Amino acid sequence: MAVIDNNSGAIISAVDFTRSNQKFGNSMVFSNTHPAASVFKVITAAALFENTSKSPDSQYAFRGRSSTLYKNQLNSKKNNRKIKFSKAFARSNNVVFGKVAMKELGAGPIFDMAKKFKFGSQFIDDLNIGHSVVQKPDNAFEIAELGSGFNRETRISPIHGALIASIVSNNGTYYKPYIIDSIYNKYFNKQVYRGTKYKRRVLSFKTSSYLNDVMSKTLTIGTGRKTFRRFKLLDFLEIGGKTGSITGGEPYGKRDWFIAYAKPKFSSEGGISICVMIVNKKKWYVKSTLLAKKIIQYYYTGLD
Repeated sequence: MAVIDNNSGAIISAVDFTRSNQKFGNSMVFSNTHPAASVFKVITAAALFENTSKSPDSQYAFRGRSSTLYKNQLNSKKNNRKIKFSKAFARSNNVVFGKVAMKELGAGPIFDMAKKFKFGSQFIDDLNIGHSVVQKPDNAFEIAELGSGFNRETRISPIHGALIASIVSNNGTYYKPYIIDSIYNKYFNKQVYRGTKYKRRVLSFKTSSYLNDVMSKTLTIGTGRKTFRRFKLLDFLEIGGKTGSITGGEPYGKRDWFIAYAKPKFSSEGGISICVMIVNKKKWYVKSTLLAKKIIQYYYTGLD
């Protein structure tokens, strides 16, 4: 689990827990060995909004199950279902995102947007954690797999997942995450280190507004709706998120992702961004959406 303060980029919490030995640590939370799955749909959606005239209300036709991705689904002209893009995002429709990536974007715009979201770069100065991986596809179908998150080659860390949500929450502005604010030498009675604060706009207001729209629908009509149904804090908090699930990675297991942001409505307060990633092996014990909900609840009601 990782939590970032959207107002500054400060990493509030970064911790992992291993059930087998009942130990806490922070190796997995900073590790870039985890398939991003449908979390990458945020990148594809941003590329679509930034490079085309499409909006959350744009309609898409598809056939078959939304959770699968086959070549005949991408190339068939016999589409029997229609869906708004916002709903396709909220319900993690692989076919629609595969078509968007393959037929409307191509690899170039997706890679450019991935760079804006700090794939392939070191985004923390305090630690050398490496960088998240996104590989260039060799053919059209691999572009579809990339854009929908339906592959095991695109890999991120949970801290990067929280950063992705933070960029969306901050209306397209990237705040460089940091752990150390300053170091003070008590013996010499002076500050010997001050962390560099850095921010930069990476998305247009239009794109970030559209992303806020589709991410909020994950909680109301999408894959997070059961967890956040009747959540009282939704009355005064703006919350958006994206789920993801895939088997693979290191350590091997079925990953259950949820990235999210939560901030007060009608306020300049930036709130927090969260990433919860669970690696399930033989059993499911808790959903990532539920843990994120508890973090939001604790942050806004459990702190003095």
